[in-house]
Amino acid sequence: MSEESSPVLLYVYDLSQGMARLMSMQLTGRQIDAIYHTSVVAFGREYFFGAGIMSTLPGQSHHGTPIEILPMGYTQLPREVFFEYLQEMRSVYTADKYHLLDNNCNNFTNEVCQFLVGRTIPSHITGLPNEFLQTPLGKQLLPMIEGMFGRSRYNGEQAPASGIAPAPPAPSPPNLPLSSASPSAPLQITSLAQLNSTLTSHKLVVAFFTRDGCAPCKAIAPEFDNIVRTANSSYTQIGRPKTARSGSTQFVHPVIVHASNAPTLPSHFSITGFPTFTFFVDGKRDEGATVLGADRARLKSTIEHLISTSYPPHPHALVTLRGVDGRPATFGVGQDLSKVLAKLKEVVAATGPVEPEAWQTIERVAVELSRKPENLSTVTPINAVSAFRSLWTRLVSSNPDSVFPLLDLLRLCVLNSTLRGPFTNQEADVGRLVMEVIERCTKVETNGKAMGKAGRVMVIRMAANLFAFPDSAKLALSTTSVLPGTPSSYRTLTTSLLVESLLSSDTIVRQTASSLALNISLAISSSYSGSGVDILGGGSVFSPVDGIHERISDDDDSWLVEMASAVARAAEEERDAEVLLRLAAALASIARFAPEGVTGLFGAVEIVDRLKERSKELSSKGDAKADTTSRIVGYVDGLEKLLGTI
Repeated sequence: MSEESSPVLLYVYDLSQGMARLMSMQLTGRQIDAIYHTSVVAFGREYFFGAGIMSTLPGQSHHGTPIEILPMGYTQLPREVFFEYLQEMRSVYTADKYHLLDNNCNNFTNEVCQFLVGRTIPSHITGLPNEFLQTPLGKQLLPMIEGMFGRSRYNGEQAPASGIAPAPPAPSPPNLPLSSASPSAPLQITSLAQLNSTLTSHKLVVAFFTRDGCAPCKAIAPEFDNIVRTANSSYTQIGRPKTARSGSTQFVHPVIVHASNAPTLPSHFSITGFPTFTFFVDGKRDEGATVLGADRARLKSTIEHLISTSYPPHPHALVTLRGVDGRPATFGVGQDLSKVLAKLKEVVAATGPVEPEAWQTIERVAVELSRKPENLSTVTPINAVSAFRSLWTRLVSSNPDSVFPLLDLLRLCVLNSTLRGPFTNQEADVGRLVMEVIERCTKVETNGKAMGKAGRVMVIRMAANLFAFPDSAKLALSTTSVLPGTPSSYRTLTTSLLVESLLSSDTIVRQTASSLALNISLAISSSYSGSGVDILGGGSVFSPVDGIHERISDDDDSWLVEMASAVARAAEEERDAEVLLRLAAALASIARFAPEGVTGLFGAVEIVDRLKERSKELSSKGDAKADTTSRIVGYVDGLEKLLGTI
């Protein structure tokens, strides 16, 4: 059993509270031990179907105490994959679709268990509706039940041999462009040679064996197409580059084998009933995955399970980074902006008269930045950019050391939901202002004038705030945008600001820079995982249909190594516990889904051992609080686990 696997339990309740066992024989002529309700316990929560999909702490539901707790096995699927699956299931298991016989709590838990561990729940539970309907009382009550819940599949149809009623049809997926929908269209197989060729070309193949005059085949055919299309479009192979698909444009490749077109193939594969769905992984048939009959629920869960095992997420997806919640560190309003405005007015006045309109705009911006909730009504964002640029040009040319109050306002503008647009627009000229500020912070003019500590801290805070939103994160790390007259990309400028600041002798500068390092690292991690905007591959946009970003370029590889080296070097020398805390979190985030070339660097510099030594040293000297030390150790342990799963 893998250390990272999670147990899955089936909680079994008796809704009759023992009455079924006592009275079923005299009422129905058949012994029925319980009226079963089941729920699934996974990842620390209990999930069940009632008024929709519901959850609670294990054993805390209104159903009381379970009469039995059955271990179903262990799932290797990440918590995030399970949550995505539940979200999809919410459209099928809604309160209005509940049916006492056909779509009940046990159908739900049966499907969930198949998804998580590939096992069905006990047949005496799923077969209870069929068993009850075989009794005289059941036959009498069927019309009343149908009056309450709608027509049952058991009425006029032979119940499935397993006793498991198929789930209701899933909603059709949204209309997809031809380019994304066409690859999932099933291929019609007419010969064994054609099938073998298909198996050679595709990692995962599902074959639908059908024949003429087969009513279940006709009924399941559109569902088969829908299930495959949805599975191919919705699965995300977390942390894996596109090349992991071995060149295929889809995860599961569907084929149809019609007995009239290929009469020898059913017997070749020992197919005796229709419909039958067989699965092939790496060219070999998976005997245990065969689905017999028009069992939509099992077909769906089998396809999803085989996709997740054939195209598993990055090993690091199973590692939990304790304490890293994925939220960027931002610097909001921390003081009375009237004081900032007064200081700005003072330094601007020292440079000479200022245009009244520009100053009035700055004043209105300060008022709006302090307002909660944000409600910009007195200043136009584009005018705000013009006013900031005017004052920036004056201050930085005369005395760069005096520009910090203006930057204090600018860092807040990039966080403001109404103001931020023009400031962070990658395409517009006005959007260059923040990158000009970053570029100016990293250089000394020929006259020897450099930005002071206060200004540098504000620039780093502004850069960190850019990572609060996907579009401004792409701006800060764009490899395709450059400032006029400079050869460096925006990403190079942001990286230079970070590296210089991490090596600063000033603790305040390093503390602020460590937040920027963490934010960049989180952006890298989310780009790989597919949970955020892709800031790799030249800034290409992450595709929710594809589910996987393109393979990163050599430039991206080099940049990731540069980032990892800079943060690791800074962590090795750091003497401040709070800075070390964020740097350790940053290293763990970089390592989360990074290529082996990057994570191999950590092993080469023995970063885990160095971080442990530094943490112990700070703790023994009393330079770190116990809580801070504990969190550092947690990040280092997470990093060690990540490096151990490559």
